[in-house]
Parts: sequence; structure tokens; C-alpha cells
Amino acid sequence: MLGRSVVFAAVFALTLMGLAVVSWVRYALGWIGLPWWVLLIVPGIALGWAAKREEQWIPDPAVRTTWARGLALGAIVASLVMAWLTPAAPPPEEARPDSPRPHGPPGR
Repeated sequence: MLGRSVVFAAVFALTLMGLAVVSWVRYALGWIGLPWWVLLIVPGIALGWAAKREEQWIPDPAVRTTWARGLALGAIVASLVMAWLTPAAPPPEEARPDSPRPHGPPGR
């Protein structure tokens, strides 16, 4: 069924908002001292484990659907608000009309 996986909605929301869960896992695995290839295996196992137990944690399909759609829509709204509130980047120095001309001979 479409839109009922809370685990997928959570991964979608974190990815959309730019919070890479993989970077948290990489930091934790590096702190423990595990090799780099474990980073490729652990997130897949963790997501598969969570997806299999999702029906046990939230048994009612209507509640799961509400949570999943709420997470996805909330992430979209939060991303739009963050983009709207982020100040615009200043123009590069050479594009500013009021910037002084650099001294010295012109380059090639």
C-alpha cells in the first residue's frame, strides 16, 4: 500500500531535510574502530530490521498511514520554510558594480 511505511517516511524526511543518518552511523562506527565497509552494511540491516518490526510497534494501519504521511508532509513543509528563511548568498566580488578595480596589469 502506498504511504504506509513509517520507516521509509522517516528516511525520506531525514534525507529531504539534509540530515544524513549515514554520517551519524559513520561517526559512531569510526569511534568504535570498525572498518569502512561496515558502513555499507549496517544501515541496510538496521532499516530492514526496523521495517519488519514496524507492524509490531504501530499495529493499526490507519495510525501508520497518518504517521507516514505526516512525516513526509512535515519534512516537505520544513524544507520549504528553511529554504525561504535562508538568506541569499552575496554576489561574487567581480560581479559587484561598486567593488574597486584590482591594481596591476590585466591577466590573460
